[in-house]
Amino acid sequence: MSDQVIETIMRDFIGALFKPDLDKVFPLCAEDVDWVSPQGTFTGKDGVKHYWSWLARTNYDLTCTDSGLGITVKGDKAAYEHVIGGKFRGIKCQTPVMCAYEFKDGKVQHLRTVFDRLALAQQVAKGWLPKSIVNSAW
Repeated sequence: MSDQVIETIMRDFIGALFKPDLDKVFPLCAEDVDWVSPQGTFTGKDGVKHYWSWLARTNYDLTCTDSGLGITVKGDKAAYEHVIGGKFRGIKCQTPVMCAYEFKDGKVQHLRTVFDRLALAQQVAKGWLPKSIVNSAW
């Protein structure tokens, strides 16, 4: 696959996730897709659906904006640097994110996501006790 084809698949995947339109996400995934994130490892289309459905229920008005490297493709692997924004319990928050994708037969096979959960917790913590707890973590 060319770099352009992989970038197009990624943009279609990301666009469908953030609508969210999971019916358009899963044809882009291998049957045994796995997604490793700070919240855990989600295996198969059912695992990924469970993960993203949970994210969409607990966080809303989700946005995804290219940043830094944007999408960089090398062979059947790609990296994506972006910023995810949204609301959690009515509080606006955002965080920089790095994702590593691996493709097999034109579909997302493996996806690894890394972001700073502490920075997000600091943005949404309200009240002196939650802020003290979050700020004491390192």
